[in-house]
Parts: sequence; C-alpha cells; structure tokens
Amino acid sequence: MKRYHRGGDISYWSKDRIQLFNFMQSLGVPRKDDMLRVMISVLSFSHRRPRLLEIGGGLGAFTGMVLKKFPDARLVFVDGSEDMICNARRRLRRYRADPTFIQTDINQPGWYKQISGLFDAVVSTWCIHYLADDRQKPFFREVYRLIRPAGLFLFSCSIHPPARKFLQMYNGLEIKRIQQSFKKQGMDISVEQIKEMARKGHNRARINPACFDTYCLLMKQAGFSASACVWKYLFNTVFAAYKGKGRQQLLS
Repeated sequence: MKRYHRGGDISYWSKDRIQLFNFMQSLGVPRKDDMLRVMISVLSFSHRRPRLLEIGGGLGAFTGMVLKKFPDARLVFVDGSEDMICNARRRLRRYRADPTFIQTDINQPGWYKQISGLFDAVVSTWCIHYLADDRQKPFFREVYRLIRPAGLFLFSCSIHPPARKFLQMYNGLEIKRIQQSFKKQGMDISVEQIKEMARKGHNRARINPACFDTYCLLMKQAGFSASACVWKYLFNTVFAAYKGKGRQQLLS
C-alpha cells in the first residue's frame, strides 16, 4: 500500500470506472456491509430532521441507508466526481428527501465555501484516505467548524500500517481474499495479476492513507472533545468524533 503524498485524483472516477465501482469496492473493502451497518447504527439524533453533510458520497450507497433511517433528513451530498453525483442523484430519487448535491474537491483549499450553515453530523465513507499530506490537518479543522456543538464526525477509511512487516502481512491476506472473491465470480486470477491491478489502480486513484495514530491526533488537534475507533478490520477503520458536549454521548 504505497502512499501518494499529493492525495487523490478525482479524474480517476470516470464513467467507465463507475460502472465497475461496486465490484471494485467488494474487492477493496473487506466486510463492507458490516462496516456500513456499524456506521448507520452510530447515527442517532434527538429530532426528526437532522442536518447532515456527506463527504465523498460516491454512488450514494450509504446515503440511501441514511435517508431510510432518517427520511426527513436535510442532507448535503458532496463528491469530487460529476459522474458519481449524476449516478447518486438517480439512485436517491426513490427517497422522500431532496438532497443538495455539490461537486467539490476536498484536496483544494476552500472546498467548503459552497456549503452554508452547520450540521448535526458530517459523515464520509471511504474518502478521507484520499487527502494529500498537507491537506489532512486543515481538512479536519474545516470539518470541525462545519459541525454544531455536540455534533458528530463519522468516517471510514483505510489506514497505513505502522511498519513494513505489518504491510507485508496485510498484503498477503488481501491477495488471498481477492483471489477468493474472483473465484466466487467464476474467474481464476494469479497473484501477479492481482498485484498489477492494485498497482495500476493505486497509481491512478492515488490513495494516501495515514496511520491509525495520525487520524487520532488529527481529530484531537482539530478540537474534537472525544473520539474513538468504533470498527476495525485489518487496516480498514471507522472513526467517530464528537464536538464539545458530545463527549457524554460517546461514553454512554
């Protein structure tokens, strides 16, 4: 898992790749359904119409879960890819809510300027690890300023292992898992083919995960009063962080 210090390239998510997006995620995100179930279970509000911001909403899979649980939610959906937004807009028409869609790149300073007001929660699935090194600290502070007192920042991301030994172990487990996934689809694929697929994908998408401790520090430095990892499988995680009074919510 090589790091790309400049962060993600939103042009990678073109129409042809979006068609394979769900399959790619089934390969790249082990136990994704479990991860999403944990994330939706963490979301809880004292009123029927929470105001939510979703960053990197992709095709809207998690958005649909949110709108099913909170049908009156006022939701702002942000993504860097115009094609992703078009697909998500079609997918979410079935729900009663009418999300606001905004195309913006979180690796650009000022990405939030099109967004007004404060939110009960900011959520993000599988996007934060595309931040460039020099955008990580500013981004967490920008998100903090968008959240109401006692509000929540909930995000899932990949993390970079702290040592090469763990990276080698992780890559070996991942290769076996991906081979099994392809076999279930009736396809045999070699270890070298998997490595080449990963190399090409990472080179284009430029995933740039930080270490576990780095994300914990970023949340603290941004000002969140309480934070925790609420789900983890190998090097895939879900973090929750509360602003101000939310500390009691996280510990209860």
